[in-house]
Amino acid sequence: MRLKNTLSLAISTLLAATSLSALAQGQGSFEGQLVEKRESWHTEQFFHYSNEPAASIGYFLNDDILIKFGYERLHQVYTNHQSGNHEVHGWNASLATQYNFGQAGVDSLRPYLEAGIVQNSITINGDMAHDEAVSISVGAGVKYYFTNNLFARVGVKANYEVDDKQWDYSGQVGLGFNLGGNANAAPGK
Repeated sequence: MRLKNTLSLAISTLLAATSLSALAQGQGSFEGQLVEKRESWHTEQFFHYSNEPAASIGYFLNDDILIKFGYERLHQVYTNHQSGNHEVHGWNASLATQYNFGQAGVDSLRPYLEAGIVQNSITINGDMAHDEAVSISVGAGVKYYFTNNLFARVGVKANYEVDDKQWDYSGQVGLGFNLGGNANAAPGK
């Protein structure tokens, strides 16, 4: 019953939010996203993949260019590092620029390219091992706008860890919204 009430509240909130005329995509709008990321690690030899719930917030400088800050947490990651199965904890903080193709407020499909910098921090079982690194990231994907302000996103991303000189890759899916902006046409028209 509690799950049903929570789901009903979430759907009602999304529907109410998307009906507000103050919400739009494009220049001057803020964009928020919740993302689930699956990453394949090559720089850390002792584990191979991770699930990372993430969130980001950004601002559109114009209808196409978004500057965004993101934060991710490592989740469900284990390693055989130093004899045994140990839990890995960590986070990534990123600053990126994203270029969105298509016309804001008109096209319901908007492909994008992005590039940025990432600060990584990983700890195994508290103090057993700790690593911090800086990575350069590049990514691509597509956003599908259900309305002018509510969208789903799929994408891929590659991080190049500067110290180890190796790449890590990830696939991402997310749900996002826009608040503010000036693109008022309905998507898909």
